[in-house]
Amino acid sequence: MFKDGEIELFNIASIPIRRHVKIKGDANPYDSDWKEYFSQRAQKKWKSKTVKSKQTILSAKQEGNCPICKTDLDNAEELNIHHLLPKSKGGDNRMDNLALLHETCHKQVHSLKL
Repeated sequence: MFKDGEIELFNIASIPIRRHVKIKGDANPYDSDWKEYFSQRAQKKWKSKTVKSKQTILSAKQEGNCPICKTDLDNAEELNIHHLLPKSKGGDNRMDNLALLHETCHKQVHSLKL
């Protein structure tokens, strides 16, 4: 960033601070006793995002769950957006024609024609 032959330094203070909330030490995402804890964490995480992407909107609409396997979308697995009515059959990109699925669930939908 040059200004009349001078170098302007980047203002590091312009970057907003985002705090990370630590997970409780004995919390286990695979233990059903902790399901509510992780569900609440996921909801807070999605709500804290300032820019609402399609994934964020779809996740909220689906209450944070995958409609195929009925498990939490926030389990570190890759997510895919699925068209309920395929574009090849007249579907479009409107939110009511989309669903957010885990990548493996999305593959199953197409391979098993669910």
